[in-house]
Amino acid sequence: MNLNLTDDQLKFLESEFSLKEADISRMTLEEWHKVREDSFDVEVEEALKEETGEEIDWWRCNTAASIADIMYSQLHGSV
Repeated sequence: MNLNLTDDQLKFLESEFSLKEADISRMTLEEWHKVREDSFDVEVEEALKEETGEEIDWWRCNTAASIADIMYSQLHGSV
């Protein structure tokens, strides 16, 4: 699967989920949807820190959001 991910997105996927670019290129659509869902969970986790007064890691939050927001049509068009 070729999604033209940014360097930040690749760094995030490796640090959060231990996924390297080679792993990502071999992922099925179903596996990629799971990564998007997990990225959304990270985004929410960071956003909820505001309620408890914890410091939000904006890089982590925004990068997770950018992965969770990859368009459905982009995924299906790249299979």
